[in-house]
Amino acid sequence: MSKQSGGGAGGILQPSFLACVALLLAATVLAGPIAKHMQVVMRKEAVPLRKPLTEMDKALLGEYEFQVSHAVEEAIANQLGTDIFIDWQFIDTSIKNQRDPRRFVRCFLSYYTGKPDQVPHIADNCFLGAGYQIESKGNLSAQVSDLEVPIRAVTFLKTDVHGRAQPTVVYTFHCNGEFKCTRDGVRTKLSNPFDRGAYYCKIEIMFGNPRALPATPNRDDTIEAASKFLGRLIPVLLEDHLPDWQAVQESPSEKA
Repeated sequence: MSKQSGGGAGGILQPSFLACVALLLAATVLAGPIAKHMQVVMRKEAVPLRKPLTEMDKALLGEYEFQVSHAVEEAIANQLGTDIFIDWQFIDTSIKNQRDPRRFVRCFLSYYTGKPDQVPHIADNCFLGAGYQIESKGNLSAQVSDLEVPIRAVTFLKTDVHGRAQPTVVYTFHCNGEFKCTRDGVRTKLSNPFDRGAYYCKIEIMFGNPRALPATPNRDDTIEAASKFLGRLIPVLLEDHLPDWQAVQESPSEKA
């Protein structure tokens, strides 16, 4: 039998091994200076709202008349991962039929910033835990003034002894100055290594009148009604509440 070669200290001292070690050491030493030179941001700064969501001027929403602020259960609030949120009910006064489910608008806004590894909560997953199944889903767009806002519409189905429920949830995110309608889209935007700060705001809308049948509008009617409501809501958010992303990028760093 022949002896095996290349083991022990001799193998460790091979030129190829030493070259790899040298490269790793060089990368470790240079990573910090190179990242700093290229203005790569390793930890994102918090970006505050310009004005709290709770101080929204509801009169700016036109035909949408504020009705009530819903209390969020403590267990659900803890799962949100933020204490900046509102859950408001509006009435669309332009719809005169008192039983039309599109007349009753439920708007949930939540804001996230200053926390690492942020993962947006989305209705696609949350409703499943309540016994719903996804019947239909898709990414669309809503025209808001001169903006084409991406939105996601998810229709759920739940059948039990109390009947058949078929709500559609419409949502979008405003993230580091752009609208995104998917969780992956938000994650990709947040991971930009050259952005110093990071935030996102989830805008979620539902419609329904529990005292009428059907209790919720169909999918197409929900999407149309949600686009109309966003046409009122988004300009208010952009003008008064959400960060001016260009100003954020141009402002001096808090860590400078």
